[in-house]
Amino acid sequence: MVRPRYMRSIALSLLGALSLDSGLIAQSPTSRVDSTSQHRPLVSTTEALGLGLIMVGAFAIDRPLREHVQSHRASGAIVDFGNAFGNPLYVGPPIGALWLIGRLAHKPAWSTAAWHTLESMAIAGGATQTLKLVTGRTRPDDGADPGRFRPFSGNVSFPSGHSTVAFSVASTLAAETGDKLWSDLLLYGAACLTPFARINDDKHWISDAILGAAIGHIASRWVERRQGSRGSHTSVVASPYAFGLSISF
Repeated sequence: MVRPRYMRSIALSLLGALSLDSGLIAQSPTSRVDSTSQHRPLVSTTEALGLGLIMVGAFAIDRPLREHVQSHRASGAIVDFGNAFGNPLYVGPPIGALWLIGRLAHKPAWSTAAWHTLESMAIAGGATQTLKLVTGRTRPDDGADPGRFRPFSGNVSFPSGHSTVAFSVASTLAAETGDKLWSDLLLYGAACLTPFARINDDKHWISDAILGAAIGHIASRWVERRQGSRGSHTSVVASPYAFGLSISF
């Protein structure tokens, strides 16, 4: 069970990453956009092939890795933090607070970074939830074979929603803070704890976690590219029970 104190830890991690990058405070929200990226494919052929090969390898080691991890199962603060960093109920409020602080303190870069993060979370989350329903993969703690997929069966292991959230947050904030090494290490380091925790807790296969992370990163990339386009707008509505997403072009 994740305790509320981890929400404070997440907030400190996010603010720590931002404080390591003074460029986020000084730059305008649009100054970080590379206009040439608007004309590149969202996912290059090389990246797609690389992800495909990684997924093939992940499927091959799903079972042996699960057996190894469960025989050396960890517990404690790192696992709890990893689970919390991928839970929108814990990571959402600090990001919302960052948006509010940015608005009240007249720091548009802060509020823009927070809003783009919420956008990428919603877009990536929608894609992941759809894939979960369509693929119907059984979770490892249900004792099923990793190759068991039953579309629309109610099984929702593939891909990992927690990993999707964690990497959409980390990727978006890393892009917003520019190319600063330490903030990227902190953000992606925190995000990597989420798939570790989900595999450790026997909630996901490693292939679930890898695809979830990829979806989060790709959604973040889409949002960051879209910020340079004046012809599109995204609206996000979220509550503890549901979320809505509207995209206009």
